[in-house]
Amino acid sequence: MHALQNFFLLVLGIISHASSHLNLTLNGQWKDWKDLHNKEYGSQGEESQRRQIWEKNLRMVEKHNMEASYGLHSFTMGLNHLSDMMAEEVNAVLNGLRDEEEVVEELHRHGNLTFTLPDDGGLEEQRHGQPSPRPGELFYWLQRVDWRSKGMVPPRPQSETSALGAMEGLMKRQTGKLVPLSPQNLLDCSSSYGNMGCRGGYLSKTFRYIIENKGIDSDSSYPYESRDGEVPLFILGGGTRQSRAGHCSGFQILRRGDERALQLVVANVGPVSVGINALMPSFHSYSGGESAPNMLPKHLSLKK
Repeated sequence: MHALQNFFLLVLGIISHASSHLNLTLNGQWKDWKDLHNKEYGSQGEESQRRQIWEKNLRMVEKHNMEASYGLHSFTMGLNHLSDMMAEEVNAVLNGLRDEEEVVEELHRHGNLTFTLPDDGGLEEQRHGQPSPRPGELFYWLQRVDWRSKGMVPPRPQSETSALGAMEGLMKRQTGKLVPLSPQNLLDCSSSYGNMGCRGGYLSKTFRYIIENKGIDSDSSYPYESRDGEVPLFILGGGTRQSRAGHCSGFQILRRGDERALQLVVANVGPVSVGINALMPSFHSYSGGESAPNMLPKHLSLKK
């Protein structure tokens, strides 16, 4: 009994210590933020710890935005649903994208396409000795294109993946219908291709799974569960494909950092699946403007 009392005293001491470092003038703002993002915590101690992290992120946001108002930054930051998490936590949960450089050679062996931009400004297609199109033959330049205005890039749910977003946009362009596809299908079924469920994976291997699986299910027929699951029996057995809502015949990887090639593909093909360096705390709290601190772009788009 004495040991139990000491344990409770220790816990209360930890909570009291954490609470003593909180800015009580922020109580109202903290409550509003919790209500906005439906935040609930398992204990007073957990809430105090999350509140400390939230206050630290709030100070970072306010300092950055003040500097931005003086022209020191080209983008602004703000609080969001991640603001009670440390950067290490966010990266562990959300940033599982793997480097595509590891699989480029493998993709070549499977006959997929890679685009590079030669010095003459044309888009050169390299494909096992087949002739390349002449500069300007297949592609044209646009200084600006916004596929959102065409309904091809709607607001994305947090469960959505970049690969499925690109597919949905191209399907909308081709069929006129925007059909949400199933991220849970990918989480459950693409691990044999090298993906790791909720722990991340490769854009390219996601597309390979969809190609070789002869499609991917709609989100309505295979809803998101926010966890890795088992492959449904009808997929294991190669049964009905009535729920397949999206199909892909091929894809292309653009050379890292080649913004001119990216401009051509976005203008002529449509939305592109993009992997960037999202590890920085400033990115986790990004609100608006132009931010490019060592983004290391890796672009991947669908075959038209």
